[in-house]
Amino acid sequence: MKHFDLSRFWLTLKADNVLQWKTALKLTLSMAFGLMIIYTVSFMQMDSPSYAAIVNNQLSNCSGITAFVLFMFMGVGGCYMTNNMRTKQHRIAFLSLPASNSEKFLSRYLWCTVGFLLMYIGAAVIADVLRMLLCLIVYGDMCGSVLAYMIGELAEFDLAANGEPIWSVVFLLIASLLYGHSNYMLGGVIFRRFNWILTTVVLYLLSFLLLPLLGLLEFYESDVDAFIDKSGPVALCVGLGVVCLLLTSFNYWLSYKVFCRMQVICNKLINI
Repeated sequence: MKHFDLSRFWLTLKADNVLQWKTALKLTLSMAFGLMIIYTVSFMQMDSPSYAAIVNNQLSNCSGITAFVLFMFMGVGGCYMTNNMRTKQHRIAFLSLPASNSEKFLSRYLWCTVGFLLMYIGAAVIADVLRMLLCLIVYGDMCGSVLAYMIGELAEFDLAANGEPIWSVVFLLIASLLYGHSNYMLGGVIFRRFNWILTTVVLYLLSFLLLPLLGLLEFYESDVDAFIDKSGPVALCVGLGVVCLLLTSFNYWLSYKVFCRMQVICNKLINI
């Protein structure tokens, strides 16, 4: 089957979710436990919750940590692309589904993106509710909600704050997140075992090898500063974001090509 069929893709997506619901539950509960520990340590440092400024400060700190962990969780989530094919039985169950490679790849991609986002939202809700209950027991006050505070901050967020357009920075952050996710997805389909660890090691080594380029930029520092002054920070952020999106597209395309080469019997460390 070479052609993409929407109804067949929907059946493939449902079948994959049925096979992976235990993994999703474990990830959600594990992330909820981790966030619960972070929230508890942060709020237990308060001497008294009677001052609104103290509570708002803790809510702000927890919101920043929640956003940071979300970016890390979503990025590393790309390595779970082939998590449903760790054993021979799992490979047979998934690869034998009556669907094309593009339908299987897209179903796994949605599981590693939309699925991970939903899992994280569920984990954050669980952690926030448990944290409020704990604060109610200890302080007699729930001390607000971290998620409600984040939603309020997002609602008041202005893409042109103080007359300075920062939408380009948001665009660059989103493009960078997608680029990181594509790197881990590529590592997830290449490495059969310990994929997120090996991918992190490879990315670290590549970053170390690219350090001389930073020295080259310092050598042309005056030219770089002149270019930034001439083009402006908005153009620079947009340009870097476009580069990230191009690299992201290449990584996704390469991930698909490697995914199409997956075999039922594979005893090697890599899937190539």
